[in-house]
Amino acid sequence: METAIADMGRSDILKEISAGQPLQRGVDGQSLSQHLWNSICLLDESSIAKSLRNQNRPVCSGKIGEESGLVPGAEAVGHVDAVGVILADPKLDGTIDVVIRKRILDGIGCSGMFDRQDRISAAFPDTFSWLFAEDPSNSPMGFKGWLSSPVDNAPFWITGKPASGKRTLMKFIVTHPDLQAMLERWSGRRKVLSAKVSFWGPGSPLQKSQGGLLRSLLFQLLRQRPDPCSTIVPRRYLFYMMTNYSHNLDLDIEWEVPELRAALERFTAQVDGADCSALFIDGLEEYGGNQTELVTFLVELQKTHHLKLCISSRPWNVFADAFRANPSLRMEDLTKNDIHRSVNAHLQESAGFEELRRLYPVQINKLIHDIETKAQGVFFLCCSGRPGTAH
Repeated sequence: METAIADMGRSDILKEISAGQPLQRGVDGQSLSQHLWNSICLLDESSIAKSLRNQNRPVCSGKIGEESGLVPGAEAVGHVDAVGVILADPKLDGTIDVVIRKRILDGIGCSGMFDRQDRISAAFPDTFSWLFAEDPSNSPMGFKGWLSSPVDNAPFWITGKPASGKRTLMKFIVTHPDLQAMLERWSGRRKVLSAKVSFWGPGSPLQKSQGGLLRSLLFQLLRQRPDPCSTIVPRRYLFYMMTNYSHNLDLDIEWEVPELRAALERFTAQVDGADCSALFIDGLEEYGGNQTELVTFLVELQKTHHLKLCISSRPWNVFADAFRANPSLRMEDLTKNDIHRSVNAHLQESAGFEELRRLYPVQINKLIHDIETKAQGVFFLCCSGRPGTAH
C-alpha cells in the first residue's frame, strides 16, 4: 500500500492539493475527480479496508475550497499528509461517516430501479393463498417449509409458461405479511436482510443487466445494514473522504460490474453469521447478458454465503439444467383453482352475463369450463381485456 500511495504522491495535481496550493487553470472538478479515482484504484482494497478499520475516520485533505479547486465550497478538516489523506480529529462525531454512507447509497441507487416491480399487478383476491397454507399438504413443494428451514438452503425455483403468473406470485411472496416471520424461523437470532429484483427485458439497460442487478441488491442490503460501507466499498469510501463530497457537485464516478460484484461478495461474507440475507430475483429469462454466467454467479453466491435464494423464470434449458433438482413449483400445475376463481369473479361483474347464466346455466358453465381448460394455466388467456388483470 505504501508503494501505491507513493505513486499517487508523484501526481503533479495531487502534489498541489496536498501542499494546499491552487490548481492550475483549466482543471475542472470532473477531470480532477476521475484523476483522483484512477489513483485510488492503484491501492489494494484490503489494505484500504484494514486502514479504515484500524484508524479513526480519515476525512479530507489540505485546504479544499475555492483556492485548491478540488471541491469548490467545501471546508477543510484536519491536517495534510503526503497525498492529502488525513485522520479526523478525535473530537469529531460520526457525521462525516453518515454523509459518506449516504453518498455511497445514493451512488449505487439509480432511477427506475423498482419500476418493473411497481408495474406488476397485485394478485387477484384469494389467489395464491395455497402458497402459505397452514396445512403442509396444501403448500406445494414445501415452499413454506423451505422458507423457514435452517438446513434446506438450496435455491427455490418458481417456473411456468409465459403469463402463467410467475411475476405476480413473486410479488405476492415479497409483500406477504407472513414472509418475515417465516424467514426469522430460518435466521434464529440473526437479523434478516432481504432484497428483491425483477429483470425487465423492454426496460433500460440497468433493468436487464448484471450491473443493474448488483446495484439493486447492494442498495437494498446496505440500506438495511449501512455500517460496513467502509469495508464493502473501501475505494469509494476513501474517494468520498478525500473529496469531502458535497451533494451539490457532479463529481461521481461510474460504478463498474467488477467493483459491484466484489462489493456484494464482501457484504454477504461479512454479514454471514451475524446476519443473514434472503434474495428474491424475478424474470431470469429477461436478463440481457449471458444467462449461464448469471446462474453460475447466483448459485455460487448462495452456496458460499448460505443465502436464501428464490428465483423465477420460464422453463428454459439453461435454468432447468441448473435448478431441476432443487425445490420448485410449476405455475400451470397449481393455478387451476385460482383461474376458476378469477374467471368467475370477472364474469360476475357483467350484469348481462349473469342474466345469461340464469337463462342458460348448463351452457354458461360449460363455457366457463372451456375457458379455464384452454387457458392451460395461463392467466392472460382467460383474463385479458379486463383492467387490472395482468398476471
